[in-house]
Amino acid sequence: MNRVIGREGRSRVAVKENESHAVSELIGAILLVGLVITAMAIVAVMVLSNPPPEEVPHLNALAGNTSDTILLYHTGGDELKEEETIIRINNNPNDIPHSEIYLKSEDGSVESSPWTVTKTPWAVGKTLVVPSPVPPQSITVTYQGPTSQHLILSTSFIAGSGVGGVITTGTGTVTATVTTTATTTVPTTNTTTPATTSPTPTPTPACGTISGYKWNDLNNNGAWDTGEPGLSGWTMNVSQCNSGNCNSLTFLTSTVTNASGYYAFNGLNYQPATWYRIQETVQPGWVPTSPSSGYRDQKLEPPGPGSVGVPPKCYDTDVNFGNRQLPIPTTPVPTPTPATGEDTLLNTERQGFVLNGGTVSFTVEQGSSSSNIRVGGVLYNFAVGDVVSLTINGDSTNVEIDMNSNHISRFSFPDVTVYRNGAFTARGQVTNIWISEYSNMASSLSIVVPSRSPVWTRFVFDGNTLIDGQNGQRIELFNLYPKASSGFMRLEVTNSKTYYDGAATAYQLT
Repeated sequence: MNRVIGREGRSRVAVKENESHAVSELIGAILLVGLVITAMAIVAVMVLSNPPPEEVPHLNALAGNTSDTILLYHTGGDELKEEETIIRINNNPNDIPHSEIYLKSEDGSVESSPWTVTKTPWAVGKTLVVPSPVPPQSITVTYQGPTSQHLILSTSFIAGSGVGGVITTGTGTVTATVTTTATTTVPTTNTTTPATTSPTPTPTPACGTISGYKWNDLNNNGAWDTGEPGLSGWTMNVSQCNSGNCNSLTFLTSTVTNASGYYAFNGLNYQPATWYRIQETVQPGWVPTSPSSGYRDQKLEPPGPGSVGVPPKCYDTDVNFGNRQLPIPTTPVPTPTPATGEDTLLNTERQGFVLNGGTVSFTVEQGSSSSNIRVGGVLYNFAVGDVVSLTINGDSTNVEIDMNSNHISRFSFPDVTVYRNGAFTARGQVTNIWISEYSNMASSLSIVVPSRSPVWTRFVFDGNTLIDGQNGQRIELFNLYPKASSGFMRLEVTNSKTYYDGAATAYQLT
């Protein structure tokens, strides 16, 4: 039996077919959108998974160390920001906290706040002062990039060498006591743990090298402490010792310290073994503190087995010098007195002292071996025309001076700095002096006799007797110099008396 579908039935079938077709088109559109999104995601992953390489900064640095501090002086390359710098010592996985690191400027001044506070970029001419609680063997500087770390400096120190005084770079350049490596990328899986790298052997400094630093001994303790800057622009001299005790010297050459206080002498003879004296030229207003003599004697010898426990050294990289700046002296206000003070006598049974910083200067008129001074056991000869200056270090007692008829036969002091023609010559105890003839005498020597219970005292100034009998006043005599009439001057200060016969420009009684 045939089924007849009417018009109304056919309409319902057409509607159903249209609906099925619309659903198919919607599903196709959804699938197409999904494919586009998937493709975009794949492209994004491909792009983002291969970011452009980071630009790693380049660094040149001068590395040195004291007993508890490492100094990193930026000599060239890019500046580094505080937040992108990691410093580690002795291969320790823990980096040095930036709250303990200070930055020193080109003028030698150290910032009062740590690096975490100032955040001053470490740029050329600036120095990082890094604490080292143990003797440093190595130090590394790592750049912390956005996605990875990069080792840009690796330096090793020779045991016992102290301040190495060498230039290090991140490009493989090596001089003297350090080792550098090329830039190395370290994965950033752990920002405090560097990747394991093979150590680079520390090179031996070039034979015939003597180097070191000059620093400002701010606290006058003879040790290079954290925050004490190097001294630039100071002249360092090297002389060859003609005998083992360096009593006779042959001057070789001079050099000037750089911005961080570093100096070096190269090409010195070490075969056969040779002694050298490294001596600073002390600038006016400064005194040596380490060593107090202002010089060090160093021996260079051929490499070899050496004596037991003392290996020979054909180089020395730890010849350092400390200096402090003298305070500006205050000018005393003496009691008004006659202008000459030519005939002055002070004789008392009280101990006095010669004031710190007093100076005697003169020009040698008869030189060669007939005019000389012995300082610290070493004899120094003066030549005709030499301008000699003797400066007293510290308030001094148990001293003697004898001058007569334009010659000097005694100048006995425990600590004197000697300058010749403006250049530092020596510092130490003066035991002997003989100046055959001199001219242009100038003196700022002053005596102080502190007040105490009255004792016998005689004091005559410019021929006028001011004290003759029991007296306990404080007595001060300023600018002692020989009498113009005879060139005579005699000073003796001991634990039980003060005696002076000569001339002076002023006095003060209080």
